[in-house]
Amino acid sequence: MPRKEKNPLLAAIGSFFVPGLGQVYNGEGMLKGMLYVIGMIIGSIVLVIPGLAIWIYGIYNAYKVAGKINLGEVPYKETSIGKIILYIILVFVVEFVLIFIIAMALSLLMVMIFGTTSYVYGY
Repeated sequence: MPRKEKNPLLAAIGSFFVPGLGQVYNGEGMLKGMLYVIGMIIGSIVLVIPGLAIWIYGIYNAYKVAGKINLGEVPYKETSIGKIILYIILVFVVEFVLIFIIAMALSLLMVMIFGTTSYVYGY
């Protein structure tokens, strides 16, 4: 029986387009993938550089883990297309919710600082 392998380039490209997707492809689980997404969003809010660094590290990590799977250093875990599609949908939902929460928090902060929303609208 031939040994199953993961494509490191495919894992890296997946994480490039959807943070954490390479980890899901490698069979590391949706939770690990979501940690990259949340870390990237929070890092981008604090400063752009930490979010960018987490995103780049996620790409690198997906590539390296796929290589280690192929060398037999990390156990191979099957991942279904359905799980990958579910993860992509989940990422967009989580991003939308986090951006909504952040926008509401910033709006509340503006109201607390200025005492009214009239400054926002200019009257």
